[in-house]
Amino acid sequence: MEVKTLNDIELDNLGLVLLDLDDTLYSYAISHQAALAAVSDWLRENRAVAYDDFQTNYQRARKKVHDMHKQTAAGHSRFFYFQFMLEHIFGKTDFEATTVCDELYWSTFIENMVLYDDALHFLELCKAKNIDICIVTDLLASVQFAKIKHLAIGKYIRYIVSSEEVGVEKPNPLLFLYAIEKSGGPPVNGKHIAVIGDNPKKDIFDSKLYAVKQYLICR
Repeated sequence: MEVKTLNDIELDNLGLVLLDLDDTLYSYAISHQAALAAVSDWLRENRAVAYDDFQTNYQRARKKVHDMHKQTAAGHSRFFYFQFMLEHIFGKTDFEATTVCDELYWSTFIENMVLYDDALHFLELCKAKNIDICIVTDLLASVQFAKIKHLAIGKYIRYIVSSEEVGVEKPNPLLFLYAIEKSGGPPVNGKHIAVIGDNPKKDIFDSKLYAVKQYLICR
């Protein structure tokens, strides 16, 4: 594993890129915090839920969902987070608020996404050199599709593989191996595969089957 910026990754003899999405191509934290603030404001105004109560119960619900759906895409479901959070606060299911919170969270999240400049440069270079890119990502497929649409980067990407599609999460090798298979198999003529992401616990996998170079992105 090498720690590099996207601009420093050598593209010569590169045939396929398995590329992370969240925090590699844009700032997840900025979008997430804006989305949580929007939900918290709505709940304060429409359900009299104080900010501290929202924070405490959101984290409790998040942990519950993670524990129930370990290593699956459902473990990231904001819909479940909000459903369980509101059930804990009110002692019953609030159908309207759960739906509103989920829709408000993701609409606000996506509105606040901004593609990193170096990410766009990297994608353009790969396209110019005819290097295939497959996005390999956790979370729900429909959400990740919406993110890619908002960032307007679909034209640079040949395939996407989500944890929801495969049934396992990173760093399970099955996710990466499926992405290689989906992309047509390993490159030929001495070219190699690059695995690129920001999280050393998630975006790096132990490959003994293919010629893989692994890069951890720093900013």
